[in-house]
Amino acid sequence: MRESIPAGEPIPNSVGGRLAWSHWVGLLWKDWRLLTVGTPALAMVVLYGLLMLAILSVSVEPGSRAAREWAGPLLWVVFWFTGQVLMAQSFEHERIRSGYTVVLAGLPSPAAFFWSKVLANFLAIAGVHAFVLVMFTVFFDWSWQGRLGRFLLVWLSAILGYVLVGHVLGALLMETRQRGLLFPLALFPILLGTFMVAGRATVLVFQDYPSQALILPLGLLWLGNLLNLIVVLLVAPRAFTDA
Repeated sequence: MRESIPAGEPIPNSVGGRLAWSHWVGLLWKDWRLLTVGTPALAMVVLYGLLMLAILSVSVEPGSRAAREWAGPLLWVVFWFTGQVLMAQSFEHERIRSGYTVVLAGLPSPAAFFWSKVLANFLAIAGVHAFVLVMFTVFFDWSWQGRLGRFLLVWLSAILGYVLVGHVLGALLMETRQRGLLFPLALFPILLGTFMVAGRATVLVFQDYPSQALILPLGLLWLGNLLNLIVVLLVAPRAFTDA
């Protein structure tokens, strides 16, 4: 009979208690499959993104000043919803089946379980957002010349914090009874400021402001990411202990 491995003990093929690359790849592949195979979440966010962009393209004349002013913030509304739906599914499979206890028992550190979730969701969100941007370009006949690099910098600054904070909060709420309701309600006020700044920075990019105009918004985004993490780590455990 195969001998069980106590929680916290190094698993075979780990090096000095650290997870081997093959196990990292296996964890990442497992989390990627849970997000993209056999779940309606991915199809739902893609369809929602297409619907929102189609409505916006009819409401706002492509290439107009109104499009440059409103397309950025509305694009971030689409980004928010698609990311939130995907992150809400992160721990759902293991929570329903209590499978996370089995996974953690075979890992040298719970951090591997967490970071695998973060990376898998970041890649999934990046893929969905890339699809949204392609459709945005088609619907609005948008030119990214001189804008794409600066926009991706804004996107990365906001989404990194979004995914990390969302997963810390999701892990804290994993065992709560009302997790499906509490997760979006808690995530919204914590990250509202981040998305407002990202929307404003996107307007500056779309209106062809010089790159120096992005220094303040980018600084605020990274400061906000740090403050958001502090809020989640300090406040959330106490707020949801009895949830």
